[in-house]
Amino acid sequence: MYNHLKHFIRRKDGRKSVFITLFLSYVIILLIPVAIGSVFYPKIERILIDNANRSNVAMLEQARRAIDSRVKEINSFASHIAFHPKLSRLLDQNRYAADNNTFTFVEFMREINRYHIMNSFVDEFYIYFNESDIILSPSMKTVSKVWFESIYRYRNLNYEYYLKQILQPYRYQTFLPSEEMESGTKRYQMITYIHSLPRGEQENVKGSLVMLIDERKLLDMLASIDGMQKGSVIIENDAGEVLMSTAGRTDYSDRDPSLIITRTISAQNGWTYVSIVPKSVVLSQVNTLKKWAILVVFFCIAGGGMICYHMAYRNYRPIRELVHAVINGRKSDQHKDHHNEFELIRTTVSHLFVKEKDLEDQLSRNLPVIQADFLSRLIRGRVDATTVSSQDLEFMDLSFTHSCFAVMIVDIEDCSRFIKEDTEREWALLRFILANISKELLNKPAYAIEMERDRIVILINNDKISENLNCDDLYAFAEELLKIMEARFKTQVTAALSTIHSGVGNIGKCYSEAIFAMDYKMIKGPSSILYYEEVRHSKKDRYHYPIEMESQLMNYARNGDIVHVEKLLDHIYEVNFLHTAGMTPELVRCLFFEMFSTLQKLSHSLNYSSDAASGTDPAKFFQYYTTAEEMYAKLKRDYKEFCSVVKLQRTDHSAQLYRKITVYINEHFYESGLSLTMMADYFELNSSYMSTFFKNYSGQNITDYLLNLRIQKTKELLLETSLTISDIAERVGYASNIGLIRVFKKVEGITPGQYRTNHALIQQADNRSE
Repeated sequence: MYNHLKHFIRRKDGRKSVFITLFLSYVIILLIPVAIGSVFYPKIERILIDNANRSNVAMLEQARRAIDSRVKEINSFASHIAFHPKLSRLLDQNRYAADNNTFTFVEFMREINRYHIMNSFVDEFYIYFNESDIILSPSMKTVSKVWFESIYRYRNLNYEYYLKQILQPYRYQTFLPSEEMESGTKRYQMITYIHSLPRGEQENVKGSLVMLIDERKLLDMLASIDGMQKGSVIIENDAGEVLMSTAGRTDYSDRDPSLIITRTISAQNGWTYVSIVPKSVVLSQVNTLKKWAILVVFFCIAGGGMICYHMAYRNYRPIRELVHAVINGRKSDQHKDHHNEFELIRTTVSHLFVKEKDLEDQLSRNLPVIQADFLSRLIRGRVDATTVSSQDLEFMDLSFTHSCFAVMIVDIEDCSRFIKEDTEREWALLRFILANISKELLNKPAYAIEMERDRIVILINNDKISENLNCDDLYAFAEELLKIMEARFKTQVTAALSTIHSGVGNIGKCYSEAIFAMDYKMIKGPSSILYYEEVRHSKKDRYHYPIEMESQLMNYARNGDIVHVEKLLDHIYEVNFLHTAGMTPELVRCLFFEMFSTLQKLSHSLNYSSDAASGTDPAKFFQYYTTAEEMYAKLKRDYKEFCSVVKLQRTDHSAQLYRKITVYINEHFYESGLSLTMMADYFELNSSYMSTFFKNYSGQNITDYLLNLRIQKTKELLLETSLTISDIAERVGYASNIGLIRVFKKVEGITPGQYRTNHALIQQADNRSE
C-alpha cells in the first residue's frame, strides 16, 4: 500500500494527483472519532449543564411569572387603597389629630375590610399615619408601639428601627426581606411590602401602607413547579437583598465549580431569581458515556486505515479517466500550467461557459428597461396590439398564457411608518416590495409597472371573463394585499380594479376603467378596494343641503349650541352619503365647498379669526383632505371650535382658564409626553382654540412657554446640582439628552455642558479677583 501511495502522490507531468487528496480526506474523517474521543466528555458535560441551565431558566421563568402576577395583584391592591378618597382626608392630620375615634376612621376601616376579604394573598395590612402615630388596620385602630409589641412583632428588630427605618422613610412599592414575626403565640416568616402615602410625594410623607405576606404562600407556589425539588431558589429584590430562599441558604458563590447557578431578572419589578443545583445531580451519566466513547475510537482506528485506501482508489479511477480526456482534447501546452487535476478540470469547464454567459449578460442588462417601457405604453393604449407577435413577447421575456386581462392600480397612501427619510431609494424599495407581494399573491400570471412615485399598476393575465368581480379570486387577492402591506410594512394602500376584458388590444380599456374607479377614493376613502363595476352606475345628480337647513345650522352655531350643530351635521352626512345612492366625486366637492362657505360666513359675521375657518381659501380645502370622511371630520372640528369660542366669548373666565393652564404646565413640565393635544384633552378644549386663546391672552405660544420653562429649570439644575445631562433631561421632560442638547443650544447658543463649564470658569475668576 505504501508503494501505491508513493506512485499516486505526483504524476510524471508534475501535477499533484487527486488520489492523495481523496486519501487524506478519508484519513481526516478517520481521525474525527479520535478528536471526538478527546473532547467527548467535556462536550457531554457541557451539553448536560446547558440542558440543566435551560431547564432551570424555564423553571425560573415559570416561578417569575407566577410571583410577578402576585406582585402585580399586590401593587393593584395597594393602588386601590392609596387612591381611596377617604384616605386622603385621613392623611390630613391637622384636621383629624384631635379626634382619634371619628366616624371617618370607622367608615374607612369598614371599607378597607372589604378589600381585605377580596385579597387572600395578603395576610395583614395596615396604614400608618406619621403625624398622629396611628396605625389603622381593617380590624383595629391603635398606635405604632402597641402594634409592634402586641400585634405583629419583628423578632430581630427593635421598635426604634421599625419606626424610623420602616414606617417613616419614603418608599415606593418596596418589598423588604423575609423576617421572623410573632403574632400572639404564633411565629411567621413574613415579607413586608411598604408604600409611602400620599402616592408620589417624596418630600412630604404623611404615612405608609404596609402589607404582610406569609413566606409560606410563596414557598407553596414554588413547590408546585416541576423541577424545584432538585435544588434551591433564592429571590432577591432590586436592591440586591435576599427576600426569601426555598432551602434556607442565602450564601453562594458564582465561582463554586460544584454548583450550577442560573439567574433570571423580572422586567416588572427588577427582582432576581437564582436557581442553585449541584453538578453531581446533573453529571451522573457522563462517566458511562465516556467509556463508550473510548470503545468507538478504538474500533475506528483499527479498521479505518484499510477502508480509507480502498475508497480513495475506487473513487479516483473515474477522475483519472476524465483528466486523460481533457488533456487529449486541449492544446498541447494549455494543460501544463495547472498544479493538480481538479484545477485542470475546473478551468476547462469554466472556460466553456464564459463566452456564453457574456452574451446572456449583455442582453439581460437591457431587458428590464425594454420590458418596462413596452408594458407602460401597452396599458396606456399606445401600442398597436395587432403588430405584436409571440416572438416579440418572448424577446422581452413576456408571456401572456391567457387571452383575458384585468388591471389593478395600487396607490401608496401612507408610508410614514415605513419610510424614515423620504428618499427616492426608500420609495423605490417600497414600490419593489409592493410589486413583488402582488405577484406572489396572485395565482395567475401578472406584471407590475411603476407609473408614479406612489403608484404601481398590476397587469393581470386572467384565464376567464367574470361578470361579477366579487365572485372572482381578484377580490381575495386585493384584500390580502391591503392586509399584508398594513400588517408587515405599516403602509396603507388603495386598490382600484377594472373589469376583465378579452384580448391584448383591450388592456388600455382596463387601465382607463381602473383610473375611473380610483377617482372614487374620495368617497370610499383610502385603504379601500374600488371596483369599476360598482362605481360606474353612480347616477345621483344632486345633494341635499337646502337653504333652510343652512340657516338652521348658522343659528345653532351663533348660539354656541355644539350639540345641535353636531346632530345637524350628522343628519346632513347621513342623508347624502348613507341613506341614498352614491354621489359622484364632483358632487362631493360641491357639497363640502358649500358647507365650508357657511362656516366662513359665520366667522366673518362674528369677527372670528381662526385660521382653520376664515384664513384658508375654500378652494384649497380639497388639497389637504381627499376623502369625504376626512372632509366631514374636519368640518365638525371647525364647527366645534367655533362654538367653543362663541361660548367662551360670552363668559369672563378667561383669566381663570389662563391661570389653570399655566399651573398645569408648571406642575407637569417634567413629563416627556406633555403636548398641546394632551393639555387640550385635560381641559376638554379644542387644541387649535387652546393655542389661539393662550397666544391672545399671554402674547406667546403655549409651546414657547413650555420650552422657556424647561430651559430655565435646566439652567437651575446645571448650576445647583452635579447631575448628568441625561438625568437633567429626564427631570425637565426630555426623553433623551440629545433632545435637550439640541433645544438648549438653539435657545442659548451653547450646549448645556458648555453653559455649566462657562459658569464655573466665571466663578473661579470672581474668586481669584476677591
